[in-house]
Amino acid sequence: MTSSEVSSGLVLPYFAMTIAGKGGAAGILLITFMAVTSTLSAQVIAVSSIISFDIYRTYFKHTASDEDVIRWSHYGVIFFALFASAFSTMLHFVGVDLGWTLYMLGVLTCPGIFPTAFTILWRRQFKVAAIISPLLGMVTGIASWLGSAYALYGEITIASTGRTVPCVWGTVVSAGSPLIYSPLITLFKPENFDWADFRKERLAFDVSDVASIGSNHIAGPSNMNVEQSPETEQHLKRWGRIAAIWALATFLGHWVLWPLPIYASKYIFGEAFYTAWLVVAIIWLWGTLFVVGFYPIVDGRQQIWAVWLAVKDGKYRKKPSGIVLEETTSEERTPSVEGKRG
Repeated sequence: MTSSEVSSGLVLPYFAMTIAGKGGAAGILLITFMAVTSTLSAQVIAVSSIISFDIYRTYFKHTASDEDVIRWSHYGVIFFALFASAFSTMLHFVGVDLGWTLYMLGVLTCPGIFPTAFTILWRRQFKVAAIISPLLGMVTGIASWLGSAYALYGEITIASTGRTVPCVWGTVVSAGSPLIYSPLITLFKPENFDWADFRKERLAFDVSDVASIGSNHIAGPSNMNVEQSPETEQHLKRWGRIAAIWALATFLGHWVLWPLPIYASKYIFGEAFYTAWLVVAIIWLWGTLFVVGFYPIVDGRQQIWAVWLAVKDGKYRKKPSGIVLEETTSEERTPSVEGKRG
């Protein structure tokens, strides 16, 4: 295989064809199609939700109805579909391949790591710091990426910026610089965020009129305060600490303890080491499949069974939000509200 074929992501198809012939190639084509369509679907939903809820309803029309939000969600789907297809086509025609894209993504996506962690774990972070520090980190990372490419190879081209070392420097600087920017900006105006605000769950819409349930026009977003017992609060704090520890361990393992010593020593994989690498990778993938793919089904078996009974028998069951819909026949389904907003 040539370096161009490797950078274009053809290692897996060639490997599958070597092992399984045309059937392997067909399998890789199917896997690639499923991965691309599922990823694009998630991205379209995310972008359309951001446009409709976080931008349109938050900054342009606070009293937007469900009809308005759904319309703008449709606009978001159309906009992102056109933008993604046009941008991908442009990258192809200018000669950008898969390897360059994967290397470059770290420079653009990593600046939000530490500001996001501070937002969740540090009550003193200034709101402006949470917004500006990722942008400053991205600018610093891009400058380091392009500057190192020019310093090492004497030019700024797709070939030079797609090399490993410039991308490593750009990604490291992009991820690490907000760790400096955010505390420095916070010094100007430290916050004192009240974590109890997280207990305020915002509903998508105001369900003030039971008759409006199922209609195509429910007016007005609203807030609902959800009371939590001390046991629940302690439970959330405990899992918050566990999540923070695992996030730190994952970062140190993936970024520091594992790759950097191998890179610094210019280690070349031997047969035994490569075999161990594959074994660990396969075990990790199977473990991920069971945890992510099957455990949610086991954990949510009661909810799945309740939904199945509701579909099968035409009966509604009690919802966690406090809204109870009476058991009715398929001919008459009259909802009633048990709980009201506090």
